Amino acid sequence: MSALTLRRLAIAMPALAAGLAVASVVVAEAAVWGVARTLVPLVFAVTIALEWAVDLDTDEGLLHLVFDKLESLWDSAGAGFYGAVAAATFVRLEAVTLAEEWTEAGSARAFFESELFETLIGFSMDSLFNSIEAGIWFVGWLDLPTVEALGLGAACFAAYGLGRWAWPDDGPDDTLETALERLTGQGP
Repeated sequence: MSALTLRRLAIAMPALAAGLAVASVVVAEAAVWGVARTLVPLVFAVTIALEWAVDLDTDEGLLHLVFDKLESLWDSAGAGFYGAVAAATFVRLEAVTLAEEWTEAGSARAFFESELFETLIGFSMDSLFNSIEAGIWFVGWLDLPTVEALGLGAACFAAYGLGRWAWPDDGPDDTLETALERLTGQGP
């Protein structure tokens, strides 16, 4: 990890936290806050994780196959916002599903003893549905008031932009990085 990346992460993470703190006061009563308080930081984290994983690519071997495929998926949408929100939505839905399964079990022992098989089968089916729902994440936003949905979209894009800025991509075809550099006066 370069010094530039560390410096940018040191700026981006407090900026994201400050934005969430302000939002928790301003929109705490809004229906969208239940989704936004977890989804926005997840979009940031997923963006950072995917950019980091793409940087791990080697020139050969099994890891090259895995990371090359990940990079092609990530780059196919321009290392995109849509994919970052879909991945973050999936992680959020999986966490909610796991928490519900845990709560239904009643205790750790019950979870591991009597309901492990049932939980795994049910969780697998829920994971399938969660992946479908994550792939069409914008459809779930249609239930939100328009202003809240637009605000959530803007907040997710800001988190995505911060993540892409914090973990710079050295590739010349990274249009978001180039645009962000121009805006901050660091590029051509």
